[in-house]
Amino acid sequence: MKIPFIKAHGAGNDFVIIDKNVDIIRKSKKMIKKLCDRRFGIGCDQLILLKQLGQYHQVFFYNSDGSLGKNCGNGLRCAYKYLTEIKKKKNVVIKSQKFLHYGKKIGKEYHINVGDISLDWKKIPLSKKMETQNLQFKKICRKVFRFSKYFLKIFCYIRINIHSNPNITNNRIK
Repeated sequence: MKIPFIKAHGAGNDFVIIDKNVDIIRKSKKMIKKLCDRRFGIGCDQLILLKQLGQYHQVFFYNSDGSLGKNCGNGLRCAYKYLTEIKKKKNVVIKSQKFLHYGKKIGKEYHINVGDISLDWKKIPLSKKMETQNLQFKKICRKVFRFSKYFLKIFCYIRINIHSNPNITNNRIK
């Protein structure tokens, strides 16, 4: 079976976008993993499947391990650009599992709402039960750069939202 696709990049993430044979692909975890494989497939962080459903474009995100993914802001922007620039669709509304996403182009940039956000710890899914009142973030690097007479201090912290990646376990890179 020939599967037309497009490769897209957004802020360091790469995606394969497919809008044909979506139902067949969704049924096969093996096919999804093969499409995402960087050595034997197309290769990507996430596979994005788009399906026209009336006035909406239903989006499905799949991680490289074949599991169904959550919303991805970079992926949504890439899907929006694909639908408006390549497919020439007007008034694009992308429907994810829980939200309707509306985008717009401002200058050369694509913007899209990513749905409701919350800073309420009770609404943020955690991998284990823990006290969140005085949560400490582990600092993993500290760099100081000098530009002319100015100094720039950079601090890196571990992020909570990591895409599924076989090289990352327990939020640590192998």
